[in-house]
Amino acid sequence: MPNASIPAELTGIPFLTEQQQRYLVELNTLPFFSGGITASILSNTKQWQEFIEHPTPEELQSPFEPATAKGKEQEPTPASNTTRRLVTLLLLKGLRPDRLTAGGSLFVGAVFGNGFLNLPELDLAMAVEKETNAGTPLLLCSTAGYDASYRVDALSSTLRRSCTSLAIGSAEGFDLADKAIAAAAKSGTWVLLKNIHLAPQWLVQLEKKFHGLEAKPSFRLFLTSEIHPLLPAALLRESRVFVFEPPPGVKANLLHTFSSIRYCIIGGRIFSSNYYHYYYLFIISARNAWREPLLSEEECISSWLGCML
Repeated sequence: MPNASIPAELTGIPFLTEQQQRYLVELNTLPFFSGGITASILSNTKQWQEFIEHPTPEELQSPFEPATAKGKEQEPTPASNTTRRLVTLLLLKGLRPDRLTAGGSLFVGAVFGNGFLNLPELDLAMAVEKETNAGTPLLLCSTAGYDASYRVDALSSTLRRSCTSLAIGSAEGFDLADKAIAAAAKSGTWVLLKNIHLAPQWLVQLEKKFHGLEAKPSFRLFLTSEIHPLLPAALLRESRVFVFEPPPGVKANLLHTFSSIRYCIIGGRIFSSNYYHYYYLFIISARNAWREPLLSEEECISSWLGCML
Protein backbone atom coordinates (compact mmCIF):
# COMPACT_ATOMS: atom_id res chain seq x y z
CA MET A 1 0.00 0.00 0.00
CA PRO A 2 1.29 3.49 -0.75
CA ASN A 3 2.34 5.71 2.17
CA ALA A 4 -0.18 8.54 2.62
CA SER A 5 -0.56 11.39 5.12
CA ILE A 6 -3.16 11.18 7.87
CA PRO A 7 -6.11 13.56 7.31
CA ALA A 8 -7.01 15.97 10.10
CA GLU A 9 -10.39 14.27 10.60
CA LEU A 10 -8.71 11.07 11.80
CA THR A 11 -6.09 12.66 14.04
CA GLY A 12 -8.83 14.08 16.28
CA ILE A 13 -10.40 10.68 17.03
CA PRO A 14 -9.18 9.65 20.52
CA PHE A 15 -9.66 5.86 20.30
CA LEU A 16 -7.40 5.52 17.25
CA THR A 17 -3.65 5.25 17.67
CA GLU A 18 -1.32 6.76 15.10
CA GLN A 19 -0.48 3.30 13.76
CA GLN A 20 -4.18 2.49 13.35
CA GLN A 21 -4.79 5.81 11.62
CA ARG A 22 -2.00 5.16 9.11
CA TYR A 23 -3.37 1.70 8.39
CA LEU A 24 -6.86 3.07 7.71
CA VAL A 25 -5.44 5.70 5.38
CA GLU A 26 -3.55 3.05 3.42
CA LEU A 27 -6.60 0.78 3.39
CA ASN A 28 -8.67 3.65 2.09
CA THR A 29 -6.58 3.77 -1.08
CA LEU A 30 -7.81 0.33 -2.20
CA PRO A 31 -10.44 0.51 -4.95
CA PHE A 32 -12.81 -1.70 -2.95
CA PHE A 33 -13.16 0.90 -0.19
CA SER A 34 -13.54 3.79 -2.66
CA GLY A 35 -12.16 6.29 -0.17
CA GLY A 36 -15.15 5.85 2.13
CA ILE A 37 -13.44 4.81 5.36
CA THR A 38 -12.96 8.34 6.72
CA ALA A 39 -16.58 9.24 6.05
CA SER A 40 -17.72 6.01 7.67
CA ILE A 41 -15.72 6.71 10.82
CA LEU A 42 -17.06 10.25 11.12
CA SER A 43 -20.67 9.16 10.63
CA ASN A 44 -20.49 5.96 12.75
CA THR A 45 -17.95 6.88 15.42
CA LYS A 46 -19.67 4.89 18.16
CA GLN A 47 -19.80 1.70 16.07
CA TRP A 48 -16.11 2.00 15.11
CA GLN A 49 -15.10 2.55 18.73
CA GLU A 50 -17.09 -0.49 19.82
CA PHE A 51 -15.42 -2.58 17.10
CA ILE A 52 -11.91 -1.54 18.18
CA GLU A 53 -12.49 -1.92 21.93
CA HIS A 54 -14.69 -5.04 21.90
CA PRO A 55 -13.06 -8.25 23.26
CA THR A 56 -14.25 -10.24 20.21
CA PRO A 57 -14.66 -7.74 17.35
CA GLU A 58 -14.67 -10.50 14.72
CA GLU A 59 -18.16 -11.45 15.89
CA LEU A 60 -19.57 -7.95 15.42
CA GLN A 61 -20.95 -6.49 12.23
CA SER A 62 -18.25 -4.67 10.31
CA PRO A 63 -18.41 -0.90 10.94
CA PHE A 64 -17.68 -0.36 7.25
CA GLU A 65 -20.51 -1.48 4.99
CA PRO A 66 -19.34 -2.45 1.48
CA ALA A 67 -20.85 -0.29 -1.22
CA THR A 68 -22.30 -3.34 -3.00
CA ALA A 69 -24.46 -4.14 0.02
CA LYS A 70 -25.96 -0.68 0.58
CA GLY A 71 -29.67 -0.28 0.20
CA LYS A 72 -30.42 -4.00 0.29
CA GLU A 73 -33.15 -4.99 2.73
CA GLN A 74 -33.24 -8.72 2.00
CA GLU A 75 -31.31 -11.34 3.95
CA PRO A 76 -27.59 -11.41 3.07
CA THR A 77 -26.65 -14.01 0.49
CA PRO A 78 -23.63 -16.28 1.02
CA ALA A 79 -21.61 -14.06 -1.31
CA SER A 80 -22.40 -10.86 0.59
CA ASN A 81 -21.66 -12.61 3.90
CA THR A 82 -18.28 -13.64 2.51
CA THR A 83 -17.61 -10.06 1.45
CA ARG A 84 -18.47 -8.73 4.90
CA ARG A 85 -16.19 -11.31 6.52
CA LEU A 86 -13.37 -10.26 4.21
CA VAL A 87 -13.88 -6.60 5.12
CA THR A 88 -13.83 -7.51 8.81
CA LEU A 89 -10.62 -9.47 8.28
CA LEU A 90 -8.94 -6.49 6.60
CA LEU A 91 -9.97 -4.22 9.45
CA LEU A 92 -8.76 -6.67 12.08
CA LYS A 93 -5.34 -6.88 10.42
CA GLY A 94 -4.54 -3.27 11.28
CA LEU A 95 -6.94 -2.37 14.09
CA ARG A 96 -7.02 -5.58 16.16
CA PRO A 97 -4.23 -7.92 15.02
CA ASP A 98 -4.69 -9.96 18.21
CA ARG A 99 -8.05 -11.19 16.82
CA LEU A 100 -6.86 -11.85 13.26
CA THR A 101 -6.64 -15.63 13.71
CA ALA A 102 -10.19 -15.81 15.10
CA GLY A 103 -11.43 -13.63 12.26
CA GLY A 104 -9.65 -15.82 9.75
CA SER A 105 -11.46 -18.88 11.10
CA LEU A 106 -14.82 -17.17 10.62
CA PHE A 107 -13.85 -16.15 7.09
CA VAL A 108 -12.86 -19.70 6.17
CA GLY A 109 -16.15 -20.91 7.65
CA ALA A 110 -18.08 -18.39 5.57
CA VAL A 111 -16.35 -19.52 2.36
CA PHE A 112 -16.12 -23.30 2.84
CA GLY A 113 -18.75 -23.99 5.51
CA ASN A 114 -18.68 -24.02 9.30
CA GLY A 115 -17.46 -27.61 9.55
CA PHE A 116 -14.42 -27.14 7.29
CA LEU A 117 -11.98 -26.45 10.15
CA ASN A 118 -13.53 -28.99 12.52
CA LEU A 119 -12.57 -32.23 10.85
CA PRO A 120 -13.24 -35.36 12.90
CA GLU A 121 -10.36 -37.18 14.56
CA LEU A 122 -8.97 -40.09 12.53
CA ASP A 123 -10.50 -43.41 13.55
CA LEU A 124 -7.37 -45.55 13.28
CA ALA A 125 -9.17 -48.60 14.65
CA MET A 126 -11.65 -48.48 11.76
CA ALA A 127 -8.82 -48.20 9.24
CA VAL A 128 -6.95 -51.13 10.76
CA GLU A 129 -9.87 -53.52 11.19
CA LYS A 130 -12.23 -52.61 8.33
CA GLU A 131 -10.26 -50.82 5.63
CA THR A 132 -6.99 -52.78 5.43
CA ASN A 133 -5.87 -56.40 5.47
CA ALA A 134 -2.80 -58.43 6.38
CA GLY A 135 -1.20 -57.69 3.01
CA THR A 136 -1.33 -53.90 3.37
CA PRO A 137 1.29 -52.14 5.53
CA LEU A 138 0.11 -49.07 7.42
CA LEU A 139 2.59 -46.20 7.06
CA LEU A 140 2.30 -43.39 9.59
CA CYS A 141 4.21 -40.35 8.31
CA SER A 142 4.79 -37.22 10.33
CA THR A 143 6.81 -34.03 10.41
CA ALA A 144 10.28 -34.01 11.95
CA GLY A 145 10.16 -34.17 15.73
CA TYR A 146 6.67 -35.67 15.96
CA ASP A 147 6.38 -39.40 16.65
CA ALA A 148 3.06 -41.01 15.71
CA SER A 149 3.98 -44.45 17.06
CA TYR A 150 2.11 -43.79 20.30
CA ARG A 151 -1.13 -44.08 18.33
CA VAL A 152 -0.31 -47.69 17.46
CA ASP A 153 0.70 -48.46 21.06
CA ALA A 154 -2.55 -46.98 22.35
CA LEU A 155 -4.62 -48.82 19.74
CA SER A 156 -3.01 -52.18 20.49
CA SER A 157 -3.71 -51.64 24.17
CA THR A 158 -7.33 -50.66 23.49
CA LEU A 159 -8.00 -53.60 21.17
CA ARG A 160 -5.88 -55.95 23.29
CA ARG A 161 -3.66 -56.96 20.40
CA SER A 162 -0.10 -58.12 20.88
CA CYS A 163 2.31 -55.69 19.18
CA THR A 164 6.09 -56.02 18.83
CA SER A 165 7.83 -52.64 18.55
CA LEU A 166 11.28 -52.24 17.03
CA ALA A 167 13.40 -49.21 16.19
CA ILE A 168 15.08 -49.33 12.79
CA GLY A 169 18.55 -47.95 12.21
CA SER A 170 21.19 -50.68 12.51
CA ALA A 171 22.00 -54.03 10.86
CA GLU A 172 21.05 -55.82 14.06
CA GLY A 173 17.69 -54.08 13.97
CA PHE A 174 17.10 -55.32 10.41
CA ASP A 175 17.55 -58.96 11.47
CA LEU A 176 15.26 -58.50 14.46
CA ALA A 177 12.64 -56.88 12.24
CA ASP A 178 12.71 -59.73 9.72
CA LYS A 179 12.30 -62.31 12.50
CA ALA A 180 9.52 -60.31 14.20
CA ILE A 181 7.54 -59.97 10.96
CA ALA A 182 7.87 -63.69 10.19
CA ALA A 183 6.76 -64.67 13.70
CA ALA A 184 3.85 -62.18 13.75
CA ALA A 185 2.65 -63.34 10.32
CA LYS A 186 2.36 -66.90 11.65
CA SER A 187 0.71 -65.93 14.94
CA GLY A 188 -1.52 -63.16 13.56
CA THR A 189 -0.16 -60.40 15.80
CA TRP A 190 1.09 -56.87 15.05
CA VAL A 191 4.56 -55.47 14.33
CA LEU A 192 5.53 -51.81 14.65
CA LEU A 193 8.74 -50.63 12.95
CA LYS A 194 9.75 -47.14 14.02
CA ASN A 195 11.80 -44.55 12.12
CA ILE A 196 12.05 -46.49 8.89
CA HIS A 197 13.27 -43.36 7.08
CA LEU A 198 16.68 -44.06 8.64
CA ALA A 199 17.08 -47.16 6.46
CA PRO A 200 15.67 -46.44 2.97
CA GLN A 201 17.82 -49.10 1.26
CA TRP A 202 16.62 -51.87 3.59
CA LEU A 203 13.02 -50.85 2.86
CA VAL A 204 13.44 -52.06 -0.73
CA GLN A 205 14.26 -55.53 0.61
CA LEU A 206 11.37 -55.33 3.09
CA GLU A 207 8.90 -54.51 0.33
CA LYS A 208 10.02 -57.54 -1.72
CA LYS A 209 9.84 -59.90 1.27
CA PHE A 210 6.47 -58.56 2.39
CA HIS A 211 4.99 -58.95 -1.09
CA GLY A 212 5.34 -62.73 -0.92
CA LEU A 213 4.55 -63.09 2.78
CA GLU A 214 1.77 -65.47 3.82
CA ALA A 215 0.12 -64.19 6.97
CA LYS A 216 -2.95 -64.75 9.10
CA PRO A 217 -5.81 -62.26 8.53
CA SER A 218 -5.25 -60.56 11.90
CA PHE A 219 -1.59 -59.74 11.12
CA ARG A 220 -0.75 -56.04 10.65
CA LEU A 221 2.53 -54.29 9.86
CA PHE A 222 2.82 -50.68 11.07
CA LEU A 223 5.60 -48.36 9.90
CA THR A 224 6.42 -44.92 11.27
CA SER A 225 8.54 -42.43 9.39
CA GLU A 226 9.30 -38.79 8.94
CA ILE A 227 8.25 -37.39 5.57
CA HIS A 228 11.35 -38.27 3.56
CA PRO A 229 12.16 -38.14 -0.19
CA LEU A 230 14.07 -41.46 -0.15
CA LEU A 231 11.13 -43.63 0.91
CA PRO A 232 10.70 -46.28 -1.83
CA ALA A 233 7.85 -45.46 -4.20
CA ALA A 234 6.85 -49.13 -4.39
CA LEU A 235 6.38 -49.29 -0.63
CA LEU A 236 4.28 -46.11 -0.66
CA ARG A 237 2.02 -47.55 -3.36
CA GLU A 238 1.51 -50.79 -1.46
CA SER A 239 0.86 -49.11 1.91
CA ARG A 240 -2.06 -47.28 3.43
CA VAL A 241 -0.44 -43.93 4.21
CA PHE A 242 -1.49 -41.63 7.05
CA VAL A 243 0.07 -38.20 7.53
CA PHE A 244 0.14 -36.68 11.02
CA GLU A 245 1.20 -33.34 12.37
CA PRO A 246 1.24 -32.00 15.95
CA PRO A 247 -2.00 -30.24 16.94
CA PRO A 248 -1.48 -26.45 16.60
CA GLY A 249 -2.36 -24.50 19.73
CA VAL A 250 -3.97 -25.20 23.10
CA LYS A 251 -7.47 -25.71 21.71
CA ALA A 252 -6.39 -28.32 19.16
CA ASN A 253 -4.34 -30.18 21.78
CA LEU A 254 -7.30 -30.28 24.18
CA LEU A 255 -9.67 -31.50 21.48
CA HIS A 256 -7.18 -34.18 20.46
CA THR A 257 -6.79 -35.30 24.08
CA PHE A 258 -10.54 -35.45 24.73
CA SER A 259 -11.24 -37.28 21.46
CA SER A 260 -8.71 -39.98 22.38
CA ILE A 261 -10.67 -40.80 25.56
CA ARG A 262 -13.40 -43.27 24.67
CA TYR A 263 -15.13 -43.15 28.05
CA CYS A 264 -14.57 -42.52 31.74
CA ILE A 265 -16.43 -43.38 34.94
CA ILE A 266 -16.81 -40.64 37.55
CA GLY A 267 -19.13 -40.95 40.51
CA GLY A 268 -20.65 -44.10 39.09
CA ARG A 269 -21.68 -42.34 35.84
CA ILE A 270 -20.28 -43.38 32.45
CA PHE A 271 -19.35 -40.47 30.18
CA SER A 272 -18.93 -41.13 26.46
CA SER A 273 -16.24 -39.73 24.15
CA ASN A 274 -18.26 -36.56 23.45
CA TYR A 275 -15.71 -33.97 24.48
CA TYR A 276 -18.35 -31.53 25.75
CA HIS A 277 -18.86 -33.94 28.64
CA TYR A 278 -15.26 -33.45 29.62
CA TYR A 279 -15.61 -29.66 29.39
CA TYR A 280 -18.57 -30.05 31.71
CA LEU A 281 -16.60 -32.17 34.17
CA PHE A 282 -13.70 -29.73 34.12
CA ILE A 283 -15.94 -26.73 34.72
CA ILE A 284 -17.89 -28.30 37.57
CA SER A 285 -14.75 -29.53 39.30
CA ALA A 286 -13.10 -26.12 38.82
CA ARG A 287 -16.13 -24.35 40.23
CA ASN A 288 -16.12 -26.59 43.31
CA ALA A 289 -12.39 -26.12 43.76
CA TRP A 290 -12.60 -22.35 43.50
CA ARG A 291 -15.66 -22.29 45.82
CA GLU A 292 -17.55 -19.87 43.60
CA PRO A 293 -21.27 -20.42 44.42
CA LEU A 294 -22.41 -17.28 42.60
CA LEU A 295 -21.90 -18.80 39.13
CA SER A 296 -24.42 -21.33 37.90
CA GLU A 297 -23.28 -24.44 36.04
CA GLU A 298 -24.80 -23.05 32.84
CA GLU A 299 -22.85 -19.80 33.21
CA CYS A 300 -19.60 -21.70 33.79
CA ILE A 301 -20.18 -23.88 30.74
CA SER A 302 -21.05 -20.89 28.53
CA SER A 303 -17.99 -18.99 29.71
CA TRP A 304 -15.57 -21.90 29.16
CA LEU A 305 -17.00 -22.95 25.82
CA GLY A 306 -16.94 -19.34 24.69
CA CYS A 307 -13.19 -19.31 25.26
CA MET A 308 -12.63 -22.65 23.56
CA LEU A 309 -14.85 -22.32 20.46
